[in-house]
Formats: sequence, C-alpha cells, structure tokens
Amino acid sequence: MQYALIFVMLALIITKLADVMTTWRRLVSVHQEANPIAQIAMRWFGVAGTCMMVMALSVVIVLLSSQAAVGCGLAGQVVFIILGFGISGIQLAVAHSNATGHQNCVTRPLLAMFRIVSARL
Repeated sequence: MQYALIFVMLALIITKLADVMTTWRRLVSVHQEANPIAQIAMRWFGVAGTCMMVMALSVVIVLLSSQAAVGCGLAGQVVFIILGFGISGIQLAVAHSNATGHQNCVTRPLLAMFRIVSARL
C-alpha cells in the first residue's frame, strides 16, 4: 500500500506540474485563462507568480492529504489512491489541452462550468 500511495503522490505532483507548465507557456494574456479564480490571481500576481503559487500549494495539499490518508488507515488510503488517480487524470487532460490547444472530453465540461461561474462573478 505504501508504494501505491507514493505512486499517487508522484502522479498528482507531476500532472499538476504539467498543467502549470503548459498553462504558463500557453497564456499570452490573463484573459486567456478559463478559470475565473485563477484569472483574478493572475491579475494580482502575474501569470508566473500565480503558476508558482498554484504549484507550491498543490505540493502542500498532496503532502498533507497523503499524511491524513495514512492516519485514517486502510480505508483512507484507498480513498486517497482512487481520488488521486482521478485528479491526476483530470490534470493530465488539462495539460494535454493546454499543450495542443484542443479541448477534450474532460476540458469541455470544465470550460462550460468556468463560463457559468464567470458570468456570475
């Protein structure tokens, strides 16, 4: 179980790094960011600053949540592994979309959700 937890932790961090790096490379303007919360942060801290903060926050969240999973026993570890793989898949799909410029089955619904949220902000 320990190796599975480590593997999921690495998957979460590597796929988030791919997401952040492809976002950083792709954005020419803050207005190109689809996530309205990230767009606000990018106005305050710039694209590079926001990308670095998101990456740092992601690493902290992965470390804390993995420690919580270990503390919750087998059930918590299984939940962490399942959710971690799901989140890694989403992050990988977003990174792929950023890199190719094409939406996919994961990013299309996210983009629709972000448009609804942006309209309400």
